[in-house]
Amino acid sequence: MKTLYILRHAKASNSYSTFADIDRPLKETGVQEAYLLGRTLKKANFRVGQVMVSTAARALHTATIVARTALIPFAHISIDHRLYLPEAGVTLTIIRQTNNNINELMIVGHNPDLSELCNELLDNFSTELPTCGLVSISFNASSWSSIGKENSHKEFTIFPQ
Repeated sequence: MKTLYILRHAKASNSYSTFADIDRPLKETGVQEAYLLGRTLKKANFRVGQVMVSTAARALHTATIVARTALIPFAHISIDHRLYLPEAGVTLTIIRQTNNNINELMIVGHNPDLSELCNELLDNFSTELPTCGLVSISFNASSWSSIGKENSHKEFTIFPQ
């Protein structure tokens, strides 16, 4: 059994003309959303073997707040430049290359990529993943390379109010 947690970064500031999109910070409401999600996960005794995060500041900030608040060891966090605005199919390829010793994987990244990933892995998922929205998908599979819609089950979603 493999479990994938798909987390879109929290609410970020609008574009700035003085620096690049990759450096956009979280808004105060985004920071609050990330803390709330982390507390929710902590109450549920949430565990994850690896957290893969985009190189964007907003994704990194979201991941560190959620990890710290939910008591996820920072040693479980890895940064992957391929998760920043990837082309179609790249994120699923990254997931399918995950070490099979990892049973629970979290991806922290961006839309439209993550909403498309949910649509690719789940039947009847037509929702756009909101900022700081989390989708949990379990797979009746022993390897990440064999995950897909045919062996997936949506466990839960956590969307900010």
